Parts: sequence; C-alpha cells; structure tokens
Amino acid sequence: MGFKGGPNAEGMIDIGYSVVQNYQGYGYAIEKGKALVKWGLYQRKVKEVVATCNPDNILLYVY
Repeated sequence: MGFKGGPNAEGMIDIGYSVVQNYQGYGYAIEKGKALVKWGLYQRKVKEVVATCNPDNILLYVY
C-alpha cells in the first residue's frame, strides 16, 4: 500500500494497494488506508486523498 506518486495540481493524491489472498478479510487494508489518509491530509500540498479498487474484490467486512 502506498501513494501513486505525489499530489496532482489540484492537491489530490491516490492510494494504491493490494492484499495477498491469505490475508484478506482481516482489516489490514482498512487500517493501513486510515493511516495513509491521515498522513496524506497532514501534508501541506494535499487537499484530497482517493483510492480505487477492483470491482471484483469481495467485501468481507464493513467497518
């Protein structure tokens, strides 16, 4: 999990991630995502944090 480069001209930064199948469903991506969003928004040039995922991902838990 990490950022796909720095913020664009509008201050948007994109998170990219994947989780190995054996570790899916334990909330790891959620916890790491929360930390990256918090850290990203703390950066001076960042105004927005976005992330996308493959629509074929199975949602096992909703927090």
